[in-house]
Amino acid sequence: MSNTLPWAGQRCRGATCGAKITFLRTEAGKFVPVDLEPTPQGNLQVRDGTATPLSKRRAEEARERGESLYISHFVTCPNSREFQKRQNARRDTTQ
Repeated sequence: MSNTLPWAGQRCRGATCGAKITFLRTEAGKFVPVDLEPTPQGNLQVRDGTATPLSKRRAEEARERGESLYISHFVTCPNSREFQKRQNARRDTTQ
């Protein structure tokens, strides 16, 4: 059984990235881009389509239980600064 998250056709729009990603809602109601494949560096627990960030200790405990953890695409994308600049620019124009 694969632990890969379902892919709905989303790809990162970064200039050189193009990775397959999915957007999941956090407990705070915001959407976060998530890499589809679980990773040993992950700190996102995914249950019922909700991504919950775990502390380092809780992530280690989850891995010890054999749980698959995922990582925000903001961490792995080579173009993450490009998106941060756009987000900051949008905030500046709405204030």
